[in-house]
Amino acid sequence: MTMALDKRSALTICLGSFFLMLGSGILLWSRWDKLSHGAPAVKKVSLPETFDPAFGVGTGWPAAASPAAPATPGRPPVRSPAPSPDPGATRNIRFTFRDSRPAKVELVGNFNNWTPEAMTKGDNFVWDVSVPLKPGEYTYNFLVDGKPSRDPNNPRTAPEGRSLLVVKNLP
Repeated sequence: MTMALDKRSALTICLGSFFLMLGSGILLWSRWDKLSHGAPAVKKVSLPETFDPAFGVGTGWPAAASPAAPATPGRPPVRSPAPSPDPGATRNIRFTFRDSRPAKVELVGNFNNWTPEAMTKGDNFVWDVSVPLKPGEYTYNFLVDGKPSRDPNNPRTAPEGRSLLVVKNLP
């Protein structure tokens, strides 16, 4: 059994196919354009003052042991409070990047004069490196197989489009 198409049905199918192919072509062209001309400018997002990209990394400060005061009979020993760390001291900040595809990931930033620093690949394709930083503002990027990439886990960006890290003083 053969089904014949009338002119109207054939025209409808042709036009539908044309618009489907046109939409696919526009989508492919826009993706190619983004890749060939770099990432688009990112809209600045206002974050609360408490945002810290290094959250959960730890401060690197061990608990300081204080000498115990001599015990008085009937009273528990008195301990002096542990000295607080210098609020402007250097802290180890851990940078991480997760991707299974790259053969090499490096970290560059104004804290290392934009000299690539190799990152090590760990479990679950997580690349990481720790960098000692003093409190302040730093801009950085990852070099993923030689191509610069912003930190996908840090929504803060500097005006020039790089990732922005704010290291705050310790309390």
